[in-house]
Amino acid sequence: MNYNQSRQSRSSTVSMTGSSGENSDLSWSVYGGYERYRNGDSGASTTFGGNLQQNTRFGALRVNYDQGDNYRQEGLGVSGTLVLHPGGLTAGPYTSDTFALIHADGAQGAVVQNGQGAVVDHFGYAILPSLSPYRVNNVTLDTRKMRSDTELTGGSQQIVPYAGAIARVNFATISGKAVLISVKMPDGGIPPMGR
Repeated sequence: MNYNQSRQSRSSTVSMTGSSGENSDLSWSVYGGYERYRNGDSGASTTFGGNLQQNTRFGALRVNYDQGDNYRQEGLGVSGTLVLHPGGLTAGPYTSDTFALIHADGAQGAVVQNGQGAVVDHFGYAILPSLSPYRVNNVTLDTRKMRSDTELTGGSQQIVPYAGAIARVNFATISGKAVLISVKMPDGGIPPMGR
C-alpha cells in the first residue's frame, strides 16, 4: 500500500502480486488507485488493473487490463524464440543475444536447468535462453522427467561462448530397455560368481 500527499492532491495505491506452480510459472498482479485534487480542481480519479503471465516451455503468454476515468486498455502478448537449425525448428523461451541450442537425442522431457521452463522436445532439442559470454557456463539437464528408456552419459557440460553466439551443446545418450536375466544351474542352484 502506498499513500502520497501534496498541496495539490492526495493519492493512495494498493497492489498485490503472487505466483504459483512448481517454478512460479503462473504470476499475477492487481492494483487500484485513488487520487483526490485539492486546489480548486474539484474531483477525483480512480485507476485499477492487473496482469497475468503464464510461462511455458515454448515461451510466455501475457494478458493485462488497465482502466482509469478516461481510458481503458487491454493487452495480450506472446514472447518466445524459434530457432531454425539442421535438425528442424525448435521453440523456447525468449532469449538473450547469447544462448544455447541443446541436442540430446531421445532425452524427451529432460528439463534444462536455469532454462526458464525449457524442456527437451520430442526431436531431442531444447533452448537454454541465456548464457554469459566469455565466461564458463554450466549447461545441465535434469533427467527426472525424461523418458525412462534413455540415459544421459553425462548430465552437465561447460561452455565458454562468444558474445552473440548460439552455442550448440550436444549430450550423448544411450537408449534401450533394461533386462533382468535369472540364471540357474541344472541342479537349481545359483552359478558361482567371478569365473
